[in-house]
Order: sequence, then C-alpha cells, then structure tokens
Amino acid sequence: MKLVFISGPSGSGKTTLSNKIKEKVKNGIVLSTDNYYKTGLISRLLSIFVEGYFDKSISFNYKLFKKDFNFIIKNGISNIERSYNFDRKSINNYLKETSNINFLIVEGIFAKEFSNTLKNKKIFFFRIKS
Repeated sequence: MKLVFISGPSGSGKTTLSNKIKEKVKNGIVLSTDNYYKTGLISRLLSIFVEGYFDKSISFNYKLFKKDFNFIIKNGISNIERSYNFDRKSINNYLKETSNINFLIVEGIFAKEFSNTLKNKKIFFFRIKS
C-alpha cells in the first residue's frame, strides 16, 4: 500500500490536494486528521480557554486515529468514516465500507507528527506552506 502524508497550516489547501490526488488514483482513501479531535467535557472546556486549541497536539485523538490507520494498513479496507462536529465537539461515525485500498492519503495539521511515528514504512510526504 502506498502512503502519502500531506501537512501544512490551516487553510493551506491540504484537503483540496488530497481529494485531487484521490480522484486520480485507483482505490484510494483519505484519512483527515481533522476528524480525530478529542471529544467530551475536557475538550469542550479546553477549546474555550486554550487559544488555538485545535491547532495543538493536545486536541488530537492519536489513539483513535492510530486504530483506524492500522486497520486500513492491515486489512486493505475501511468500514467506517468519521467526521468531527466542531459545534458539538463530537465525532460522527458513518458505516461506509471501502475495499481494495492500495493508496492511503493522510492529511491534516497532525499528519507530520503521525508520520514521524512510523518505522520501516516507505512514505511520500508533502508539506504545504501558506
């Protein structure tokens, strides 16, 4: 499976680029780190009191993201799509099966941090500047 990571600041075009790549490749899927923010009361409070909370790694649900990422890598399929609701500070989960995945695009402001945790994986990394 080919792994592509796209990182950059908010509003730099990461999602647009990811979706354009996905349109061009066969059997690709995009995992956006934007859909893996932490939920619950603490997250709600921190997002009020910590300036730029959603741009800080303390907001990222690394454990859930890693679980989904590893499942796709191991099985070549995805059976769930996640979407973060910024108003409710919650994650909406949708059953959506995508099979025969051979091209995984990880995009978002936390893509670089996550890519640094991978060992023995060949990746393509793009960093967008604002």
